[in-house]
Amino acid sequence: MDLSNIETILVAKRKELAQRVRSVDKDFRSGRNPDSGERAVEMENEAVLTELRREANEELLQIDQALQRLNAGTYGLCSHCNNLISDARLNAIPYTVKCINCSH
Repeated sequence: MDLSNIETILVAKRKELAQRVRSVDKDFRSGRNPDSGERAVEMENEAVLTELRREANEELLQIDQALQRLNAGTYGLCSHCNNLISDARLNAIPYTVKCINCSH
């Protein structure tokens, strides 16, 4: 596994997610329409945006932890059984902490 490539992927994904969170935050700061009909639609949109922000923040945390593991030399080790996580799994989910067997 090319760890420098993984680091590049993680950093790029982190940048993308951070931008998504900033965009959602900007949308929340933009204010809402006082029209009650529009307000109902905006409330539905707020629920979706809140969930998107929550998911992005969770993924950012996982990426930061993966970058810490890279720096500590423990990247790619299953947090449960301490075996190596397969390259295929790490390529699919570069911030995963469990091998395929322990993930179930």
